[in-house]
This record gives sequence, C-alpha cells and structure tokens, in this order.
Amino acid sequence: AGGPPRLYPLALQLFKAMPLIGLIFELERAHTLPGEGISVLGNHAELGDWRVEHGRTPQLCTTAFMYPCWTASRAVWVDCPAGDSSLIVEYKYVQLSGSGKVVWEGLVENRRVALPPEPGSLWLGAHAPV
Repeated sequence: AGGPPRLYPLALQLFKAMPLIGLIFELERAHTLPGEGISVLGNHAELGDWRVEHGRTPQLCTTAFMYPCWTASRAVWVDCPAGDSSLIVEYKYVQLSGSGKVVWEGLVENRRVALPPEPGSLWLGAHAPV
C-alpha cells in the first residue's frame, strides 16, 4: 500500500510538438463526507509547490456512481525535461473540508513517479488506498 502508482499511457505523443508531459491523478478509494474534497499537492508549480494556498492544485472529483474513486477532471501539464531524463513528480493527496481545513495523507512517504521524457504524452497515475 502506498507504493508507486500504476501508470497507464493514455496518449503517447498526443501533441508531439508540445514540450509538456501530462499526468491525470486517480485515487481508487478515498472516503469523505458531503462537502469535502480531494486535491493533489506536489513539487511542481502546477501542483502548488506543496502549498494549498496557491489555489492551482488539481481538484479530484467523484460522482455517486464512481464513489469512493476520485479522479482529476483535467491533466496536470509539466515541462518535459531536456535529454533522456525522466520527469520526477512527487506529491501527496490531501482532503479538503468545506471550512478550508486541510488534512494531509498520512502513513506514506511522498508519492513519487518517474515519467518517460516523451513530449506530448499523457499518463494516468492510479493509486490504491493506503
């Protein structure tokens, strides 16, 4: 539990000329109360640089049919590294209450994924619960 995500290539070289790599986050089981949400914070500006107050963090969503699975409604696009280096993304899931309280994911180190340097590719990172 809490290991690396299962990565699924959704579209390799979707936009080959685009110097970005896309990642869609999915958490397979997160139990919440009405009015609460799930977000992702991490080590890139697109993930808030570990700060929820930046307001740029991806929000995950669910439906009555999908719950307790939460999925990002949009991809996070980050700059593709130069050369043959993998893109390293570190992150954690956080639970957001309606009042603004943030509860960090516990019991796991920072989650980490290494994405291949394929500009324009889009990946789904699916996580089992901790």
